[in-house]
Amino acid sequence: MVDPVTQALVRSGGGAITALWELDGPTSVLFSHQDIYLERIGATGRVWYSRRLSWDGFERIRFDGTRVTGLGWNAPREAWQPFEVDLRTGQTAATAYDFPDDGREELAGPSPLAI
Repeated sequence: MVDPVTQALVRSGGGAITALWELDGPTSVLFSHQDIYLERIGATGRVWYSRRLSWDGFERIRFDGTRVTGLGWNAPREAWQPFEVDLRTGQTAATAYDFPDDGREELAGPSPLAI
């Protein structure tokens, strides 16, 4: 991420961005990291970073008001399973990854984005 005024590097987001979507309310971007995590970036930086949602891949991504849903690959079960993430906070209601969070999750603070 580059500061638009100083043009200094503020944060490096890593690689393997497999998809991105522009979101409104307020304007921001949702990134898919390797089709296993989601991250929302707004004008002031990271809004949230989801817990791991999939073993390997997303399908049927849909946006429905304040949430994003889709299917994530569950490798041990060899099946696509639903996931759901609140776009305001990053809170996960369902996931195809059955193990505890790996520590990357960062939910939005006490004043989440309004959508």
